Amino acid sequence: MVASGGKKSSPSGRVAIVGAGISGLACAKELQAHGMDVLLFDTGRLHPGGRCSSKMLKVDGGKTQVLFDHSAQFLSAPSSYVSTSPSSPSDTWNKWVCEMECDGILREWDSQRIGTLSRGGVFSPRATDSGGVQPRALIGSGGMRAIPAYMARNLEIDRPKWVSKARQNKDGTWRLWHYQEELDDFDYLVVAHNGKCAARLMKSAGPALAPVARLLETKFGANLRRGSTPRFMQLCSLYVLMVVLDGPVPLPTPNLEGAFVEGVPALSWVADQGAKLGQSVEKGPENEGTRRAWVIVSSPTFAEEHKVPQENIPIETAAEVTCLLLQAFRLALGKEGQEYDAAFKVSTSALQLWGAGNPISVADVSEETPFIFQASTGCGVCGDWMLAPSIPAAARSGIALAKHIADHHKAKKILHEGGGGGRS
Repeated sequence: MVASGGKKSSPSGRVAIVGAGISGLACAKELQAHGMDVLLFDTGRLHPGGRCSSKMLKVDGGKTQVLFDHSAQFLSAPSSYVSTSPSSPSDTWNKWVCEMECDGILREWDSQRIGTLSRGGVFSPRATDSGGVQPRALIGSGGMRAIPAYMARNLEIDRPKWVSKARQNKDGTWRLWHYQEELDDFDYLVVAHNGKCAARLMKSAGPALAPVARLLETKFGANLRRGSTPRFMQLCSLYVLMVVLDGPVPLPTPNLEGAFVEGVPALSWVADQGAKLGQSVEKGPENEGTRRAWVIVSSPTFAEEHKVPQENIPIETAAEVTCLLLQAFRLALGKEGQEYDAAFKVSTSALQLWGAGNPISVADVSEETPFIFQASTGCGVCGDWMLAPSIPAAARSGIALAKHIADHHKAKKILHEGGGGGRS
């Protein structure tokens, strides 16, 4: 059929998804499996994936490139999969994980090499769960960006594209804009990103979307705020330092590759990117075994104390934060003495500020329906903040919303074919 703007809307159901992070990609992949037409819009210039991403850093004047996982570090997976329902979002996600493992996209990170690093250099490998089973940590063979790259296969993604406005046409379809540029018409609209931009987009959609816009209202801070009405989403910020050190970095055990940090207020996580991703960061054979590439992730409290506009970190702030995070890393390892200065000499570094790093509040929704969907307008919202700040939670939310939209569209078609008309 032809929509009001003269552009085509698909009889199979056309869906616009704003945001190509894990949740948006999962939603699109599942919608496509149900035969619906999907177009994703994303602001990412290089790759889809949102906070599941990797970044290449050039060292030695560009002669060497080092890959860093500068956001999500791994995804947790059970030691074995038990199917609860062949059509459940969890089973769908587990099937995709199995496919990625079989294709060599994902591999297991040795559980004895990740764990907890306590102040002073005490490393404890990852603990077992309540049943005495060691949960698996899976990482991308080519960095965490390999996961969204797999999920984006055969999907249509328009990027970099900022969706600035959304309005409903008289026939109930959705029209989107990129500033003054009219994009297209769609039967359904999915918002798969969070933060102030998502709330602003819903506010642009008119009074019918006011309840959805209120649910997307965002506050920022390291500590959860209580007692607000209406309930809002809260996000924390994180600094990520990507650094190549001349080394060799003195570790409490050679097994340490990644660790959550305890007892050092400035830090939350550190990981050896060379060991984790199996890449050399040496200048040549004469330097073998010395230089190391590390990701050092701040705590939310530290990021809040040093927060600046993430698009343009002032040079003096970048220098100060880099110095403070390196000092905190040394404190965690218990290597603060001057005799270790040479090992922590910086060869090259880059600093990233995730202004909307992780959700620290969870939406008031059921685990069986971890999404928002307004049937009267055909607008849905998905994301990890519906369940928990994790890759599996983001995927499950997107898959669940996709299944719901597919069922809604099927019911609507039956109603129309039966002569009922109207939007259900």
